[in-house]
Amino acid sequence: MPNKQTPRRPRPAEPARRLDWALAGWYCRSTGAVWCLIVHLRVWCSRRFARFWRWAKRRPEAGRLGEFLYSVGFGTEYFVLRAARILKAGLQLAARRAWHILFAIGRFFGGILHTFWTDLTQPFVRIGIGLHNLRTFVREQRKLVGGARAAGGGIAYFFRGIRRYFPLVGRAVIYVLPVLALGVFVYTVKTVLAYNYVLAVSVDGSLVGYVESETVFDSARNAVAERVETAGSNGQEWSVTPSYTLAISDQTMDQNTMADAILRSSSDQILEATALYVNGELEAITTEGDKLRGELDGILEPYRDHGNPDQRVEFVQTVDLVDGVFFTDSITPYNAISTQLHGQVQGEVYDTVQQGDSPSVMAARNDLTLDQFYAMNGGEAEANSRMYPGEQFLIRQSVDFLNVKTIERRTYQQEIPFQTNTTESGEYAWGTTRTVQEGVNGVDEVTSDFVTINGVTSEQEISRVTLSAPVTKEIVKGTKLPSGAIVETATGAWMWPVPQYKYVSRWMSSYHKGADICASYGAAILAADSGLVMQAGWHYSYGNYVVINHGNGWSTLYAHASALHVRAGQYVTRGDIIASVGSTGNSTGNHCHFEVRVNGQRQNPRNYLP
Repeated sequence: MPNKQTPRRPRPAEPARRLDWALAGWYCRSTGAVWCLIVHLRVWCSRRFARFWRWAKRRPEAGRLGEFLYSVGFGTEYFVLRAARILKAGLQLAARRAWHILFAIGRFFGGILHTFWTDLTQPFVRIGIGLHNLRTFVREQRKLVGGARAAGGGIAYFFRGIRRYFPLVGRAVIYVLPVLALGVFVYTVKTVLAYNYVLAVSVDGSLVGYVESETVFDSARNAVAERVETAGSNGQEWSVTPSYTLAISDQTMDQNTMADAILRSSSDQILEATALYVNGELEAITTEGDKLRGELDGILEPYRDHGNPDQRVEFVQTVDLVDGVFFTDSITPYNAISTQLHGQVQGEVYDTVQQGDSPSVMAARNDLTLDQFYAMNGGEAEANSRMYPGEQFLIRQSVDFLNVKTIERRTYQQEIPFQTNTTESGEYAWGTTRTVQEGVNGVDEVTSDFVTINGVTSEQEISRVTLSAPVTKEIVKGTKLPSGAIVETATGAWMWPVPQYKYVSRWMSSYHKGADICASYGAAILAADSGLVMQAGWHYSYGNYVVINHGNGWSTLYAHASALHVRAGQYVTRGDIIASVGSTGNSTGNHCHFEVRVNGQRQNPRNYLP
């Protein structure tokens, strides 16, 4: 009978593995591919770990390893437990020892405090008990022997109690006295330290004041020394020597207060005063500075116009009042100062006219304005009529010690003359002019101070603001000839028409119309400036003559020529040969009769020829 094969028993882990794979399949279907991969990886790892664990448990070394780990764990736990018990016992022992020590210290200091408190309070306790017993004793004795004998017995009882318990008072005093002594010491130190110790300063035996340190006095002395003015003192120097003593005071001085005190103590040497300077020169020193200021203001007052806010009144001279400290021997009596303020200085001074002098030259030479020069010498007409060498003119005269000037500020408008600009253009005929833009004057707003001194007023400009700018007048000169050629207009710089002349026999006068320039027969006659020949021919009086139009109303005439080298309508430039010297027409001798005309009016050639 064949052996039947024993069926294989499923491994214990098989149901769990099948369950894991079933759950993994379900999770994969309900989630994505990534989570499916993670679940399968976890299942695979758990299967491998389960196999390793079954293999490890079948190994004999696993038991020995378990026993070793158990021994290590047990030993460690036992060691930690024993250490904790020992630490706990040590801490408890230390706490008990510390408590015993603290208790002993407390008992010691408690005993001291108890003894101190008992000794301190026992007299008062005994006094209280004694007073209670005394009252009881007196009440009982009053019932037995009467009030008078009871009072006497009470007094005797009281003194017996004092004699009996007096040592208790002595023990209490032993504690109280040191405390009282300490309190007295603290109070004394605090009071002494609160005192303000300062230095008392004396000068020449007199107390000046109190300062916190010598530095304060030195600074005050130096400040006074810097304020001392040496004006009028002939080089005198000031010094002060102090003495110091220690003192107690709440009233101390700072540097400025001490400086004032030094001034008061040194009044026999120096004083606070006011110096009068005129044009930088010291004139006087007075202790009545306020009075001096009032008198100077009184000199200015008659010149003030209180209804004119634009006016101010000042001295011509620079007057300065300087407050300072001065030596007593430099003080000027105030009466002398007042007389000087209202007096005059400087007598009359004259200057002699020299060759070539004029009023303006003499005024500038003596630092005067022209108006001042005329005012001192009878006016402009009088001064000019006497202006010849050797004549004397007044340039200085006695004037007040202080001159007054009034200054009035005014604002007014002033015209600005327009400029004229001339240009050339080939669009217009030569010799003609056209105004393409009219000129318009501008307007400036001028602010000036009108200064009046001794009746003479001068203007000092302060500012100038242009309200409207001037408009330039534009003029165009034509340069187009009839032939169509474009030429230049006159240069305006005249040249000699006969460079080889010998002399001028006659200039223009009331009976002669031009200049007669004498030269050799045939000498060249040149155009004095560029222009257009208007006439070139014969005249019964001029003989052969040429007239040149230079434009802008200017023309020149050349007469008595022996020959002409230009024709009418021809353009010539400055210096071109236009004719030759001769003596044709109404003439005597070889010469060139030359005339200059402006807008048809003859002008003296002498004013234009170089």
